[in-house]
Amino acid sequence: MTEHPLHQRVERLKAAELLVYRMAYYLLQEERLAIAAAKRTLLALAGREDWDAKSPSDREALLRTIAIKEALQAAKDAEIGSELPFASRGNR
Repeated sequence: MTEHPLHQRVERLKAAELLVYRMAYYLLQEERLAIAAAKRTLLALAGREDWDAKSPSDREALLRTIAIKEALQAAKDAEIGSELPFASRGNR
């Protein structure tokens, strides 16, 4: 018996949760913001119709792209841009 597509999607999102959070935390160095960015990333992925049809490598690439976008948006929303780890490397 095959699994319901919605169940498969939920399982993929669960599997992605830790990676998404780790990426957000690495970029933001702030737990509260990383959690918010991870939630937004997972919601964005859940809302994409094409995510399930992609290959595993394409899903991971999309996940990484959205996770980075959401982490940067969380930083912007919190107005902590100058406190990000990469901001002190002369990238202003």
